[in-house]
Amino acid sequence: MIREGKGLGFFYMPTTASIVSIPLSSLDTEFVFDEATSDFQTVTIAGQASYRVAEPTKLAAALDFTIDPASGKYRTEDPAKLASRIGHVIQEALHIEVQRLPLESVLRRRAQLAKSALARARQNQGPGSLGIEVQNVFLTGISPAPEVAKALEADRKEIIMAKADRATFQRKMVAVEHQRKMLGSEDGPTSTIECDESCPFSRLCEDYQKHVNEGKAWCPLFREFSR
Repeated sequence: MIREGKGLGFFYMPTTASIVSIPLSSLDTEFVFDEATSDFQTVTIAGQASYRVAEPTKLAAALDFTIDPASGKYRTEDPAKLASRIGHVIQEALHIEVQRLPLESVLRRRAQLAKSALARARQNQGPGSLGIEVQNVFLTGISPAPEVAKALEADRKEIIMAKADRATFQRKMVAVEHQRKMLGSEDGPTSTIECDESCPFSRLCEDYQKHVNEGKAWCPLFREFSR
């Protein structure tokens, strides 16, 4: 090697010179791959890793970055392989993290997984042996299998609806108690009210209907839905 450095200008003999061009700016590579969680569920992980060449001499010794002086293009496919090597390092790091966690934890910990993957990638000897420094890892998405996603969505909807039902029932009970106090009766009337199936609140107040029918409670809010 005769000369090396950043942004050199020089004369050379086209027939005998060998010119190596290594990018020194930050580079990005995107990745998408599947991994299995600790509860044997497959997730698709998509993201991007940023890296830079910290030691050009090491990289030039490991991969062929020689360019054709006439065209300015690389003579081999080695430069294109660099991005895939970094992607494999990130995949290995994420594999270790994902296989330790159940599905729901993986879906909720995207930022933590990216941080852990970056730490593991920096500890990996592969990039260092090439003179590469991994700068950052971003996870743009973690998706379960379509059928699993539908099941999770249905389960979440049921939980939300159950909470809404409980809140509705509690509000109505408060309203009934307030109405009873306004009428000045602590025990309520002794007459019974039979609610039919058309009552939109029948699913929420089965126990309360029983008390109404036994004369132990009053159902003024539901009167219009009663026979």
